[in-house]
Amino acid sequence: KELGIDIEGSYLDVFGVVAIRECAHKEHMMTRRESAEYRIKCLEMLDGQGIITSSEEPCDFILPSMALIHHAPFAVEEIGSYESEAIGIPIPLFNLVYHDCVVIPWMGIEGGGWNLPKDDWGFLHALLNGDTIYYDICEKSENIELGKVALDLHKKVCHEEMVKHEFLDETYRKQRTTFADGTCVYVDFEERTWRIDQK
Repeated sequence: KELGIDIEGSYLDVFGVVAIRECAHKEHMMTRRESAEYRIKCLEMLDGQGIITSSEEPCDFILPSMALIHHAPFAVEEIGSYESEAIGIPIPLFNLVYHDCVVIPWMGIEGGGWNLPKDDWGFLHALLNGDTIYYDICEKSENIELGKVALDLHKKVCHEEMVKHEFLDETYRKQRTTFADGTCVYVDFEERTWRIDQK
């Protein structure tokens, strides 16, 4: 503000992904609790000035102070890969607890996505989770229109709890989520199809 720059949002890298640390060095001793408290204090200072707060990953100790999470990927064999297999079966546990508390955009509107299983489409995860989608800086017009499906759904359910997630067949590739307002989202990761039933 002192420089006349009107800041609307902030991104404090790794505040939510790097483990809280302790330090025994006599010049800057710190407990893990203090480490967490200082990170929270930074975010709360920004929030107190009306600046949207964000960081890299979801972590429960810092979540009450964040409005936006850069991404919430699933466990894959190679971190950061667009071509990695899932470790286990991806399920939206985080959104079952925190969906109505924080905004999570998903990558991969054309397919794939950072730290998503290689055969998954990030767009379908955005729909399944009732979340938003990332656009590329030079996004194609047809992808912008497609992304509006996720954005419109998010606008409708962003303050609603995700109350149920279901696998609809033995392949685990057909799934449904239900939100507190009765909205149901069906996705099929194999066929790359979806359906949204709104009450």
